[in-house]
Amino acid sequence: MKSDLLTKLNKQQLLAVTNDSGPLLVIAGPGSGKTRVIVHRVAFLISEKQVKPDEIMVVTFTNKASRELKDRLNGLLGQYDASRIISGTFHSIASKMLRINGDSIGIANNFSIYDREDQISIVRQACELVEVDTKRYNPSIFLSIISNAKSKMIDPILNQATSDSLFDKLAANVYLEYEKLLHDNQALDFDDLLLRACTLFEKSPLVLADLQNRIKYLLVDEFQDTNFVQYKFAKQLTGDSQNICVVGDPDQSIYSWRNADLRNILNFQKDFKNCTVVKLVENYRSTSNILNASQALISQNSNRITNDIETYNPEGTPIELHVAENEYDEASIITEKIKKLRLEGFSYENFAVTYRVNAQSRAFEEAFVRNGVPYKLIGALKFYQRREIKDIIAYLRIIQNSNDDNSMLRVINVPPRGIGERTVTALKNLANLNGDSVCHALLNLDETVLNIHKTGIKSLKNFQGILNEVIEESLSDHSLTSLLDKILSITGYREHILRELEGSEERWENIGELRSIAGQFDDIQPNEALNAFLDQVALVTAEDDPSSDSNESVTLITLHQTKGLEFPVVFIPGLEEGLLPHSRSMDSFDEIEEERRLFYVGITRAISNLYLSWSKYRTIFGTTTRTIRSQFVDNIPENLLKIVNTNKFQLEERSFTKTTNLFDQQNLLPTINEGDKVEHFKFGKGVVVQTIPRSGDFEIVVAFKVNGIKHLLSSVAKLKVLE
Repeated sequence: MKSDLLTKLNKQQLLAVTNDSGPLLVIAGPGSGKTRVIVHRVAFLISEKQVKPDEIMVVTFTNKASRELKDRLNGLLGQYDASRIISGTFHSIASKMLRINGDSIGIANNFSIYDREDQISIVRQACELVEVDTKRYNPSIFLSIISNAKSKMIDPILNQATSDSLFDKLAANVYLEYEKLLHDNQALDFDDLLLRACTLFEKSPLVLADLQNRIKYLLVDEFQDTNFVQYKFAKQLTGDSQNICVVGDPDQSIYSWRNADLRNILNFQKDFKNCTVVKLVENYRSTSNILNASQALISQNSNRITNDIETYNPEGTPIELHVAENEYDEASIITEKIKKLRLEGFSYENFAVTYRVNAQSRAFEEAFVRNGVPYKLIGALKFYQRREIKDIIAYLRIIQNSNDDNSMLRVINVPPRGIGERTVTALKNLANLNGDSVCHALLNLDETVLNIHKTGIKSLKNFQGILNEVIEESLSDHSLTSLLDKILSITGYREHILRELEGSEERWENIGELRSIAGQFDDIQPNEALNAFLDQVALVTAEDDPSSDSNESVTLITLHQTKGLEFPVVFIPGLEEGLLPHSRSMDSFDEIEEERRLFYVGITRAISNLYLSWSKYRTIFGTTTRTIRSQFVDNIPENLLKIVNTNKFQLEERSFTKTTNLFDQQNLLPTINEGDKVEHFKFGKGVVVQTIPRSGDFEIVVAFKVNGIKHLLSSVAKLKVLE
């Protein structure tokens, strides 16, 4: 086994696989065999170091990544050993721990997991309770604030006490009520899963000690994407053994808007003393032209761990830079290029058009439809977010957790059964009066205290009978698919779907797909199957969406969604200032660097062909404006680019000379100096602690009173010097 495991590894991979003691940081550049290293490391520990499979935990960011690891481990170890390894996403692992031990911190083992739609519903209710106008304040803003607070482990009461502005106080009040509503519904949101798990470890040291004794080796994938609470979760599980291996690439950290903290991987060596660092430097994916362009680009960033990637792949074709007149011309150019490459032997599934914002897809969709080019749009409404799927899941949730008012209120009149808003309000009031859930209030209906018309009472009684029958069926020894069939029959949901004139067949097919997924749990005990199924549904990610699979077609996808993917041919349109880098990032040096990392991720998805493009004019919100080519294009050496113009349009007037040569940087003096007191329109007042020359500009490092240290570009930050 040892020879099979190690013979096909390069020098760096071998070091990462065989290092079996203490903390290990693996810096894995794009296409460097990251998954191979994780899989072989696990197999090596089991087969050569006699570590038991259930003493190894592998944490991933998606269920898809977890499945891929298990599939590959099956081939190396056999299904029995592979199945005993503890693996899954942060959230799924935390959920299992809370199901088993959550009662020690007051969390019942049948808690519901609320997704974004559920959360928005709860935020609306919280806003209503604290008299916040949701027409004036979008609930999603409050949800983002709540998620950010939870990712940093900020308690709602502390958040309320430390709020300064009127809006902050409103948000803090909403957060507090939101938490109360989650508690009343016996529910947790995604952020809670990690937050409560960390709380469990803090308040139940015996539980933590038991886990630390059981888990001898911890591996964390995509470590650059972890937030504060995820990092804490991993550190808590590590224990005294310090046998933690984290794998990631700071150059591919692109999720700060999801609260990912780049400092976790940059500071790992400080947090874990005597840490071994292994850098995977050989790229097996891209041609040398593509790789050299990506390295020249990312070398402009300062917040990184230097990792000089190399490849033995051939030079490949030049990278083409196309200049278009507008977004429609750009879409036409790319469509024609796809048709031409098809004649050269490429298939539609080899192509990906990757863009910064979803709105860019429209021009490509129209061009593809006109030219008969099949495509799949990644990022459309996901399978588990579809109305019919969420309805059936709500019924299952009620069976699992009768305190789940959110699910109850979703289906109380679905299919329509004459239960109007006034009747629902009366039932909610009755539940509140008795300190009970809406479900319990219905099942123990006291019609004498309901001030509603007798038709409303009749409708509630009808639904009470339906619900009782569904619950009774769930107590029988039914398989999960059988229970789902009973729900469809008893509630009349099938007829409800098929009565709809538009999209009924597709919606019914979606339910059929849900039934197929439920069938995967039919060999589990019925009472355990429901929990396992609902956990999988709640924890599923976009990558696991069953609707994402498609026959041969061009992929339309945002740059953020391309992470972890690869395509023979990649197009990156919209390389313009304000688009990539995005306008929201223009006043922050850190955010500009993240935008550059996003472009880097896009470039490194390409195997053989890379096509870049920008439009001289672009229409946004109905207004056509003249654009400026992205500064990131100037980071790519001219000898690697082939500039291509259509015969209709001339090359943009701006010279291709690097912007760093527009003036002599040695003669450039900053207008703001260290020690100056400054004010920023967004971050408030602060003090300049450092000024650093950056490509014809200055990076201004400011310590803000409220918002902490920020890295800003002098030319765009518009800092006001205070007297």
